[in-house]
Amino acid sequence: MRGVKRGPSLRLLLTSLMLACFVSGCSKEDRAASALAELGEAYSASELGLAKRLSEFTTQYEALAEKYAGTRAAVDAETWLITGTSAAEEEEASVELANLKEAYAESELSRTEKNEEFTSRYEALAGEFWGTEAALEAKFWLIRRAPRDARSATIGEATDAIFARYAESPHIKRLGDLMSSFSVEQREKYFGGLRENSPHAEVRAAVIYDLARYKKRYMRYGMVEDAPETREQVEADLNLLMEEYADLPTGGSTYGVMADALLNAYTDEELAIGQRAPEIIGVTADGKDIRLGQFLGRVVVIDFWGDW
Repeated sequence: MRGVKRGPSLRLLLTSLMLACFVSGCSKEDRAASALAELGEAYSASELGLAKRLSEFTTQYEALAEKYAGTRAAVDAETWLITGTSAAEEEEASVELANLKEAYAESELSRTEKNEEFTSRYEALAGEFWGTEAALEAKFWLIRRAPRDARSATIGEATDAIFARYAESPHIKRLGDLMSSFSVEQREKYFGGLRENSPHAEVRAAVIYDLARYKKRYMRYGMVEDAPETREQVEADLNLLMEEYADLPTGGSTYGVMADALLNAYTDEELAIGQRAPEIIGVTADGKDIRLGQFLGRVVVIDFWGDW
């Protein structure tokens, strides 16, 4: 049974609120607060699974938000409609996902066999905890491992479900990590939609950056058409990031710095063997600034690595 059961103290409070309203009358704010508290009590006491519970209570929260528009309770109801989950549910889903990841990592099956075995388990987790951040991450896992014989259809179905539930969530920005999994048409449909409609600046910036980076990278390999209009679009998008999202943080840097690095990248000739290495600036594990130039005249090994 999911949800936190409320004790007698909350029920007593609700009863007191309703009795006070009956005896002396209540303002719209008071009535809205009482209705929201009662709805929250019913939601917490429900024994339905998370997905079914969200479906059943969404219409009730929508009705409350409409009836008491302009009150604090209506704002809280609208917030619930965006998040739709409680902290307890998020925590439970997070623990379940961590356990599933651990089981996957410890499995001695081959990668192909593991993916086949764990697909149903990730699908079950996403279904049971739909609406949580962990369920979204489970969907991302499934997209990465979509079967080749039905890849486009599988990814489209999963992404449609994600957009139906998480379109206004800031966590959807991580969809950009899966850019190469989508067809050209799917990239335009999903990422173009996020760019235009997401209420979160960090999501819009992530989408603009991920699309520009993807196009710039894969034009070199013929996977994206190396046409003048494509180059112009990439340049315009990177300039947009530097103008409107320059100070927005991402991955220990900012979108302005990242966009500038892509727009003004070193050429192959500048990085050829025998050329002077460009300056590299970073931060050590203890937070101190470090520059490659500090080690001029010494042998330096630079390890370029990634995690995907």
